Amino acid sequence: MRSVLNGNVMSDDMIFGVEFPRSKADFDFAMHTMQEFYDNYERGLFTDPHRLFFNAIIYITHGSGRHYVDHQVCHLKPGTILFISKYQAHRFDYNPSIRGYVIPFCDNILFYGTDDPYKSRIRSAFEDINFTHEREETCSFFFEQLWLEYTQLDSQLSEEVIRNSLRAIILKTLVRQHQSSLKSNSHSHYSSDYCKFHKLIKAHFVYTRTVEKYASMMGITTKKLNQIAKENTGKTGKDLINSYAILESKRLLAYSQDPIASIAQKLGFSEPTNLTKFFKKHSGLTPKEFRNLCLYQNSKTAGG
Repeated sequence: MRSVLNGNVMSDDMIFGVEFPRSKADFDFAMHTMQEFYDNYERGLFTDPHRLFFNAIIYITHGSGRHYVDHQVCHLKPGTILFISKYQAHRFDYNPSIRGYVIPFCDNILFYGTDDPYKSRIRSAFEDINFTHEREETCSFFFEQLWLEYTQLDSQLSEEVIRNSLRAIILKTLVRQHQSSLKSNSHSHYSSDYCKFHKLIKAHFVYTRTVEKYASMMGITTKKLNQIAKENTGKTGKDLINSYAILESKRLLAYSQDPIASIAQKLGFSEPTNLTKFFKKHSGLTPKEFRNLCLYQNSKTAGG
């Protein structure tokens, strides 16, 4: 049995973090049956809310249940594929009757260098979509191929088969769905400049939420940055910065037990009241109301 998940509490994070131990520097991929995953890992490691520091795909072949990604509930059934990207928070709702596969992996086994023509399409899709429901027969072949190659992983040829099968699953399901959702726009994926902007937001939103600062980091004008944001999403740069700050606020409110004052400090607000005003303006609820709503929905879901 390969050791895949390594849980540890990140010093600067309020949500339990799970890292992918690098057993091979150039090929970070693993695959478990759902039953194997349940049997070999402490239940609290995957049923408690945790943040991933790698990507993961979960494919359901039998059974039904729930899975929580960020603050959303995903309903599972045969053919469901969950796509969880790096830094997202999620948790399993333990159900031993569910069958399928759990596949953690890092970016370095997915892309063919910086010039990979599908890199931006795949990353864009992972950012926007967390699950899809497919007819089981349309994807089962690719997952069976992955499992066969992984259990016999002994050469670079096997690694290449795994890489291509994984890409085929993502392109056939996630990317196609994402491109379909963007048909009303003039683009089928986000531009490299937009992806750079979004990456900077993730890294710096706690410290700055001004468009001017991000434009400076990218070496462009605020007008150009807003143009990039508008062309890719229909939103302004400021809208995108605020949206990510709200998303991270919701993750912490839904999945951590920390006081709202501590969350405000973690997110860069000088006073808890500033977080309350910001959150209320952009979500329609106060942080306390949102947290109570999450608690109510979770208890209601668990009860039936």
